[in-house]
Amino acid sequence: MSNEQLAASVELGVETRAVEFKGAGSTGAKDFVATVARACIALANQRDGGHVVIGVVDNDPGGGSGGLDAEQLAEWLNADTVLSKINTYADPPLVLRIERRELPSGAPVVVIEVAEFDQVPVLAARDYGSKITKGQLYTRSMAKPESTPYHSQNELREVLQLATEKQLQSFLRTARQAGLRVEPEVQDQDLYQAEITAFLADTITAGLPAVPRLQFSIRPKQYDAERVPYESLAAVVGDNVVRKRGWPFPWFQNPQPGAEWVAETQLQLHPETWSMHRSGQFVELHALPMDVEADRDGFGGDGPYLPIWMPVLTIAEAAIFASRLQTSIGLSEEFEFVVSLHGARGWELVAADPTRSGFHQRYAFTSESWSHTATFAAGTGEEEAKEIAAEVARELLLRFGWNGVTLDIVRGIHQRGNM
Repeated sequence: MSNEQLAASVELGVETRAVEFKGAGSTGAKDFVATVARACIALANQRDGGHVVIGVVDNDPGGGSGGLDAEQLAEWLNADTVLSKINTYADPPLVLRIERRELPSGAPVVVIEVAEFDQVPVLAARDYGSKITKGQLYTRSMAKPESTPYHSQNELREVLQLATEKQLQSFLRTARQAGLRVEPEVQDQDLYQAEITAFLADTITAGLPAVPRLQFSIRPKQYDAERVPYESLAAVVGDNVVRKRGWPFPWFQNPQPGAEWVAETQLQLHPETWSMHRSGQFVELHALPMDVEADRDGFGGDGPYLPIWMPVLTIAEAAIFASRLQTSIGLSEEFEFVVSLHGARGWELVAADPTRSGFHQRYAFTSESWSHTATFAAGTGEEEAKEIAAEVARELLLRFGWNGVTLDIVRGIHQRGNM
């Protein structure tokens, strides 16, 4: 939930099924934490989850009394403490994301984003007075925006349908792993590929699909054409840009609207183009550098030359961005992290570091292209993403014939590149 979306909810003046307001309170106040936990459980038991806003008075959301003081703000931004306290009441544990936001008045609040349940509905795990009851299933009422243990047939049907869908998805994954042919997975890949193909054919890409390049596709494993609201596409990218080395990944300055995506191309120092689609798929093309020379003491051929840090660090940045994107739009979903190299036949690895010796033999890419898909489990953090990136980068470097490359070498490049 962005500041703009929060402002719209406050301006509306009432809670919704997906948004619950809670006034200011401390994480040390057990009764207050219990009411927040009840709201989170109820939101988790509906499709797409929802948000609990701490610091907004529910009967006067636009009033001047809204906001948290410095101590309360620090308490609710301590994710470890908040997750521990809230999940004491939840079985199975909730998947939450906690962020600071501001009311139109400038007063700080905390927004807790609650993901829908993963496999089975969430029940209350313990009692606390009249606030929450152990074993109770809480939902958001369709009649009025409140968290309730009393369910209409439609509310209960919604929970059961969502649980049934998730169990079916789990069965299909198990069937695929067992070697059974299940067509929907291929269909998802085809739909994602159709988006990539249409984007690469668009004039906004400025010819970059024709040059030697690294290419990334980051996407939820299951295709949903309307996963991300169109008006949120640019913010989803801009809020998660990775700035580890000074140059951002991706370059984000002036994204342009398309029919079902937003995109941006820049052709300066590091030419690249990217698109963010309503399906949740992010596509990025990163041109290989054309101005790198051979190492002075290396064992190279005629080039062109690829500095080893370029694919290693770019893949790491893309993986960190993938982790952030997953947190933004698919807290409880698996993501695919697809890395490919195109048009690189004959390119040679070089150290491109005047403080280090060059390679002692020629390492050259002998294929036209290469692709590797890694899976991000639900809730993959940035450190886990970097480890996945190291494994992907090593797989790529092996394709240059550098059989001696290890994960420790790749991690060392990460460290030197401030990853």
